[in-house]
Amino acid sequence: MYGPKVPQDLIEPIKCEKCQAEIFELFHKMGKVSALRSPNGKELFTSSPIYRCTACGTFLELKESKEEEEEKQPSAIVTK
Repeated sequence: MYGPKVPQDLIEPIKCEKCQAEIFELFHKMGKVSALRSPNGKELFTSSPIYRCTACGTFLELKESKEEEEEKQPSAIVTK
C-alpha cells in the first residue's frame, strides 16, 4: 500500500456507479502533444492513470477538488 497508513475504519470504499463492485484494474491513458504546440518545441508523451471495474468494465471517474485540479500535472512526460 502506498501513502500514509490510515486506520481501516476511516477508509470509505469506492464503488462502481453501474454495478457497485469495489475491485478495479489500473490502466494508463496515453496522450501526445505535437512539437509545434509543446512548450519546449519537442514532441511530448503523457500518461494518466485510469481505473476500470473488473465486474462490468465501466471506467471510474474520480472527481477532484478544484485545488487538486489546479496542482495536477501529467504523471509522466517523455520527449522524443
